[in-house]
Amino acid sequence: MCRVYHHFASKDDLIGAVEQRFTTAIRDKAQTACSGADAPGLQDVLASWTTAVVNAYLDELALHDALFYGWAPASRQAASGNVLIDDLRQLLLDTGAAGEATADMVAGFIVGGITNAVDRAVLASHTEPRGPVIAVAVACTAGAVAVG
Repeated sequence: MCRVYHHFASKDDLIGAVEQRFTTAIRDKAQTACSGADAPGLQDVLASWTTAVVNAYLDELALHDALFYGWAPASRQAASGNVLIDDLRQLLLDTGAAGEATADMVAGFIVGGITNAVDRAVLASHTEPRGPVIAVAVACTAGAVAVG
């Protein structure tokens, strides 16, 4: 029998090591960007951090999808089709809260952010009362729409 995972005891150990390496690389880029921000103000640091994370994520998108979702879509289109994002995009366009060029990105950010915030609250057992979770989602939504 050929041992494919020469340096790892199992496939799970190998995948875990690759996930850790992937996550550490993104974190390192984000921390480097924060320490190199042009101005020490919170908004500048957050902008630098966000830019670094987005760039690192996009640079390793296929690896990210394979690691965290178990598949790499044949195209980005294959991963689309979220009706909540579609509905919110249309609402943003109808109300003038976002323009044609940004509405889909803003809607995707908001829906993804809300989903992630709720998941984090569930993991931390902080879903009741719901006020704090809702406040975070509302504040993030307002911020995202302000840019859109």
